[in-house]
Amino acid sequence: MRTGQGFRAFGVALATALLLQPSAFAGTATTPMQPNVFASPIHAGCKTFTASRCQVWADPFTISVAAGNRLTALRITLNGVTAYDYKTDLSNPPVGNYTPSPVKLGFAARCGVTYTVNLQGRDSGDATFLSLGSTTVACPAPTYLIGDVNGDGVVNVSDVFYLINFLFAGGPEPIGDGDVNGSGDVTVSDVFYLVNDLFAGGPAPV
Repeated sequence: MRTGQGFRAFGVALATALLLQPSAFAGTATTPMQPNVFASPIHAGCKTFTASRCQVWADPFTISVAAGNRLTALRITLNGVTAYDYKTDLSNPPVGNYTPSPVKLGFAARCGVTYTVNLQGRDSGDATFLSLGSTTVACPAPTYLIGDVNGDGVVNVSDVFYLINFLFAGGPEPIGDGDVNGSGDVTVSDVFYLVNDLFAGGPAPV
């Protein structure tokens, strides 16, 4: 932990708990209505946001800025990718203790992925960003509808276009299960199967 120039200390996460079902977080719940948090300088968890999307959540925290300095920037990264980038108003940057708004602390994530959540900050006495704390969170596995190829929670024509784009135009891999006919492979047959289900009363994805 840095003293003198830079951040004097990284504040302990504020004592607030999100009133979410414990099943929405990775880990084992200790009480019926209390989600798990992670015992490290930055407290975070991962909850299910939709059937196929998750959200990494950081509990409110306080940054203490060294005397005589002002906060100029802070950011939160997920596996090295910036998820939140805050730059202060240079004409009136925060001094002393600063607590970001809770609405800034939820970040889109992929279910089934483990993330390293890192808080970095810089004040007027620092040349570069300093790491103020980090933790690792494991997002729960996704729960897809069969045929929900693009992972948006519904099965519709968008899944057909997504599958065609993947197979013939170098598009992204299916987020859900692209093997809608249960053959064990993702091929053009799955496109025809899904079209038949959606528009011709054919069998549902298996």
